Amino acid sequence: MIFIPFALLLTLTSTEVVRPSSLIPPCPPGWSQFLDSCYHIENRTMSLPKAEKRCASKGATLFVANSLEEFDNITRLAPRNLFSWIGLAQFEERTSPIWQTTSRIDPSSL
Repeated sequence: MIFIPFALLLTLTSTEVVRPSSLIPPCPPGWSQFLDSCYHIENRTMSLPKAEKRCASKGATLFVANSLEEFDNITRLAPRNLFSWIGLAQFEERTSPIWQTTSRIDPSSL
């Protein structure tokens, strides 16, 4: 796994369909919104399996950026100089990291 210097970020996407902003429900209390997704920063130290379970318990996944704009906006929310789990992995047999779910951006551009 790759460690990125910011707190654990969770993402909850309400739908895959682009909707008018007037139809997007508000994020739950304590979550931040960017476009049609909600994000939560968890400020606790935990293992990757526990972080994934914590996300799942909130109906979310580890943060996976779909654009550089999203990555920049969400990482600005997080405290500096902290490490976290995100949905980006690097396996020994691979030379570069890959997103654990579908993402349109190349991790090397981050």
